[in-house]
Amino acid sequence: MADAKYGAPASWVDAFNPADFQALASNGGKLSTIAAALDNSANLHLYGEFSFSCVTSTWAVGIGGHLAVYLLPEQHDGTYPNTTDGAAVTDYPGGGYFFGVITFKQATLAHRGSCRGIIPPSKFMPYVVNRTGAALPNHATNMTMKFRSYAEQVS
Repeated sequence: MADAKYGAPASWVDAFNPADFQALASNGGKLSTIAAALDNSANLHLYGEFSFSCVTSTWAVGIGGHLAVYLLPEQHDGTYPNTTDGAAVTDYPGGGYFFGVITFKQATLAHRGSCRGIIPPSKFMPYVVNRTGAALPNHATNMTMKFRSYAEQVS
């Protein structure tokens, strides 16, 4: 009987520009401003992982604080689902695009976290909603979010 397991991961790539997170309000949403969509149309990997790092120690995360990550797949006409940057519920992507949450400890310190899940077999753009209970720090260079995908290996 064959075993299915994770294959070697692809290299980490930028999922967002660091300035995308600068002072993002609590409950604020932001579509990535990276130049090109993340592209899984050639690899057709099943799984992906986002990793977030905030190296400043001035960010006070509240109880249950997290970043909600959404994946907006490329549509048949080369566009992406409607969404806007903002803090109103009507700005956010629909629930069907939800990917996962990056959770953080309730504290004022540097924060790191990741989330993993199934990714679409196409190009997609990430969108994030700040659900930490506080605005993200006002530092354009101290926050990064990277992405990598995983193939499935059968042996």
